[in-house]
Amino acid sequence: MSALSRKVLEGLKAKGWAGGIVPFERARDLESDIGPLVEGGLVAKAVQEAYLKDFRYEAREQLSDPRSIIVIAVPQPRMRVHFTFHGKVIPAIVPPTYANAWTVINGAKAALEAATQDEGGRFEKATLPLKTLAARTGLVRYGRNNITYLPERGSYHRLVAFYSNLDLGVDQWQEREALPACRTCNLCKEACPASVISDDRFLIRVENCLTFLNEMPSDRPFPEQVRTDWHNAIVGCMRCQDACPYDKAMKDWTEEGERFSEEETLYLLRGEFSGPYAKAMNEKLERCGLDLTIFPRNLAALLGL
Repeated sequence: MSALSRKVLEGLKAKGWAGGIVPFERARDLESDIGPLVEGGLVAKAVQEAYLKDFRYEAREQLSDPRSIIVIAVPQPRMRVHFTFHGKVIPAIVPPTYANAWTVINGAKAALEAATQDEGGRFEKATLPLKTLAARTGLVRYGRNNITYLPERGSYHRLVAFYSNLDLGVDQWQEREALPACRTCNLCKEACPASVISDDRFLIRVENCLTFLNEMPSDRPFPEQVRTDWHNAIVGCMRCQDACPYDKAMKDWTEEGERFSEEETLYLLRGEFSGPYAKAMNEKLERCGLDLTIFPRNLAALLGL
């Protein structure tokens, strides 16, 4: 490992973060990791449209001379927000990785720039399959639920990647690994109400996952098989993470988020968003990792309406 890459990774470690580094050429190897899944019919078309089509494996105009890719894992708690409905305060969970997205992204970029100021480091956010990239550097391991896990923080983290103009002189590319206990553990499979985890393949059936369905725009109704008692978060789903032994130490790591008055809750349930009030509400939601596109459907489902 070069002195420069060591300085970068130690700078991230000092903040409680972790990082992995590969040469820019590995972007095409990432594309090769994803391609066979699509070609083999393992990824549903709806999932391709929602998640895969925006990946970019080439240099961008903002950084025309990339030499390295840096992926960073920033530990992040889940958030608890509160809605007031019929005079009662109803808590709702926002899983890790949703809230404070740009705070994390901008903070990570600033940290990299500060660590490489003398070398003229420049960094641009990379739109890549982050879980695959992080697993390929050995930064994380996959769980049977296809979520990635840090050694000490489990699945409670956000991943972000950057292209850099610096040749960091290291290639941490390796085989992807699963958590050792996943070979004999069925807890996440048993906890999943949508039965997306199976024994015949490692890749979950994302198109049926409640997290995927909860991230769709509100004008798309939930499929008929989704029962009311499945819902456990205002977006995403925490069932498999709550059941996972690797997250046992993190389950109580919760940050308190916004509170929504009865008036605001009823506004979100009406689903008629326009004008200055909608803009103000969206700004409040964004601080929780939410936006108006999931309302009123997700809130109504969580309240059992």
